[in-house]
Amino acid sequence: MITLAIVGIVFAIITPILVTNYRKKLVEVRLKNFYSTFMNAFQISQVENGDFSTWNYVGQSVGTDQAFSENDEFFNVYFFKYLKGIRICKPKECADISVDTNVSTGGLNYSRYVLSDGSCFGLLTGGTGNSYVNIHGWYDYNCSGKPNKAGRDQFLFRMRLGASSMYIPLQFSKEDGNLVKKSRAHLKEHCKEKPADCGALIQFDGWVVSKDYPIKL
Repeated sequence: MITLAIVGIVFAIITPILVTNYRKKLVEVRLKNFYSTFMNAFQISQVENGDFSTWNYVGQSVGTDQAFSENDEFFNVYFFKYLKGIRICKPKECADISVDTNVSTGGLNYSRYVLSDGSCFGLLTGGTGNSYVNIHGWYDYNCSGKPNKAGRDQFLFRMRLGASSMYIPLQFSKEDGNLVKKSRAHLKEHCKEKPADCGALIQFDGWVVSKDYPIKL
């Protein structure tokens, strides 16, 4: 009985640690894969469609249904067919995903896509212009699995492509600018303030959830 009690205590102590380590590994692997998937599609698209600075960008529109529609069309032309292991998420299949992120006007959330590893992402309204496109979105490494919380299993991303600039997921931060221009201290503090942007910190750390990661997984 004493032995069983000791085993039970040890198990109770170790189990949360093992679960946390498992979640960390999933976050690391799947976020990196998500980024790599987009970067590969981006490179292939440029081979077939020319340099991104010459792509067909649409007229100015910000945070509206029109902006989303135009962003979605742009995404489908230049990215969707080059993304491996991706499919459009059926309405009922993704209906129960609670999104704990909001970057756009009104948080309008439309198209949702599923990757082959079980993760998913959705596009939000962004902004467009004659020479650029902003595609805002959220990524969830376990899709409809819990907890559906920013910084834990959900992360924002931003794609900005244009004649003079380029950001690819997960380079998202409160201020405009390339992720590499941000200090780690800045990204860590911002992660505390806005957990949805914590993917930028994980990316900065080489796709590792560091020991001082501000959010408990």
